[in-house]
Amino acid sequence: MVTKRMIWYMPVLIMLLACISGSSVYAGTNLIKNPGFEQGSTAWTFVNHNVRDVRGEITEVEYHSGLKAASIVAPSTPRIYSSWYQHVAVTEETLPDYVSVWYRAPDNDCEVILVHKSRDEAGGLAVKGSVRLPLKKGADWQQASMKLNFPPDTRYIVIEMRVSKQGKYLFDDIVLERRAEDVSYNRPYRFLFVGIDHNQMSSSSSMPSLWVDALKKKGWENVSSVSWDDLTPKLLKQSRMVAFVGYPSRCELTPKDAAIAELVKEYA
Repeated sequence: MVTKRMIWYMPVLIMLLACISGSSVYAGTNLIKNPGFEQGSTAWTFVNHNVRDVRGEITEVEYHSGLKAASIVAPSTPRIYSSWYQHVAVTEETLPDYVSVWYRAPDNDCEVILVHKSRDEAGGLAVKGSVRLPLKKGADWQQASMKLNFPPDTRYIVIEMRVSKQGKYLFDDIVLERRAEDVSYNRPYRFLFVGIDHNQMSSSSSMPSLWVDALKKKGWENVSSVSWDDLTPKLLKQSRMVAFVGYPSRCELTPKDAAIAELVKEYA
């Protein structure tokens, strides 16, 4: 329940969640679930396009690390292709820039395919493109890796270990992660002051420019302000830190005031 008191008597300065848009995933965090197949096929799906003699299995006999690995055994050439795949949800902050896999392919080459998807106008997911990592034929365990550069609006990635030729293939220790540290995805995006307009930001009587300069030195590249009446839920969600330095003087709570207050209360 939101009351007028919750809005009219907000503290002069309220610091909200340091990352209001969601929890941060730091550089080096593997986005793949069950990357070494130690939990069997959990989080992974095998597809053989109804070719019965092409098998996808979790083996405890041959592996790179741990005690298990995934295998594809194709006694004959797959009709289309066969693969182990996993769906990975990403945000602009967690967008990966590196993929690697350990594998054995003694009979033929294979590949890793990464399909990236973005939201369309209707809010659904649309395929925007794909990236291919070739895995060259080799009897011993070897690692293949590559750097990635997905569009910032990518929200879903399908990673797939794909085979299209006859043979036996083993896969282990899959990594999909963001390795870069000094990138805009991991920096604060916006420090927002609410209750003061932009023209007042450099006024010593209201908001000392020293404050703004100090914030920018700390890495806050976007320091901006907005009046309460111009504040929107979208702008609030785009901000990583919000400071309320003013509040409306209305006597009655408007529907917009209530909506903003509910959003603020969620993160306070």
